[in-house]
Amino acid sequence: MDENLDFVALLVSACIVTALALALWELWRRLKVTATPPATGTPEHRTLALAADGREVFTPEPLLVGRVYRVQVTGVYSFKRGEVSRCADAFHATDEHGNFVDHHNRLFLGNQQLAHVPHIVEMADRDAHAYCFLIDGNGEKFAIALRSLGTCPSGTLRVEVVLLDPAERTVALQREEEAHRAAINKIKQQIAQLRVSSEVNRNWGDPAFVADVSKSRAASLIADQHGIRQHFIALHESNPQLVGYMREHEPDLWARLTGPLEAFLAAERRDAKPTKAGVESGPKEKKPRPTAEQVRARIVRRLTVASDDQKAALKSVLTAWEDKAAILRGFGLEEEEVAEALGTKAEALNDVLSELAERKGGSHATPQQLA
Repeated sequence: MDENLDFVALLVSACIVTALALALWELWRRLKVTATPPATGTPEHRTLALAADGREVFTPEPLLVGRVYRVQVTGVYSFKRGEVSRCADAFHATDEHGNFVDHHNRLFLGNQQLAHVPHIVEMADRDAHAYCFLIDGNGEKFAIALRSLGTCPSGTLRVEVVLLDPAERTVALQREEEAHRAAINKIKQQIAQLRVSSEVNRNWGDPAFVADVSKSRAASLIADQHGIRQHFIALHESNPQLVGYMREHEPDLWARLTGPLEAFLAAERRDAKPTKAGVESGPKEKKPRPTAEQVRARIVRRLTVASDDQKAALKSVLTAWEDKAAILRGFGLEEEEVAEALGTKAEALNDVLSELAERKGGSHATPQQLA
């Protein structure tokens, strides 16, 4: 019986000691929290003491919306990983040789890892353990925390929050501009590749060539219209920024790429034109060229009823023909070559003059005599 009482007394004593230890730990923790140094400085330049225990520290006032702040974190803290003591700064921890080369993401802003918060790194100095980055004000108090990489963290880091000039561009704007520059550089690289590949199709950049193809290959273009349309729809949908840039800044390259489409559209418009009622569309029949005898007969019929004015006009035509013949002779052409160059119509007109001379009872008259 006495042994049981002794065991119970021992158990109660152990519980009391445990409860007392927990109470002392909680008291120490609260005292440690209240002992965190307050922020110092002015609203334009605050300084905070940051311990590596995961607890957030705040600026007394909220950050101004639309303004840019520079945050600089400096210093080193120590911690234990097992029985080994190590050191770390805001972004790097020591390796087995004591070098600050192991990168970590234990710095938090507003309960988010810094990597997930829009910011621009201005400076990173592993040797001086100093890091500087820009953030935009969001209308809330600035909150920063550093979570230790191990146990028993010791030491604090210095955090400075500085309000920059109102003319400073916001981080959001700078990131947007940087993204735009990156997109333009990517587009220029794509255009350089397209320009090389388009050299084998540079004829498509010639409007005259496109017009000729739209006529000579109209049937094949219309037959392949689905493929032509889908090719350019896919080009627009896949990269509208590239298309817009080419249309505005690279018209020559754009003309080469769209040449087949323009040729097809021209052929389609021509094919869609209405034809005259009752007449099938198609190539016109080429009339056979009249022979010299046919020309002579036609002119004789006309001259039998021709007026003096019409005959005078005929003489002018013959005079012009002689002038052309004289020019050809001046280049050393023989009479056969002159006749071949001027065609059979001149011979027919000369025969007509002979016919008129016979009707008048005279001899054959040359064009010079009638003139």
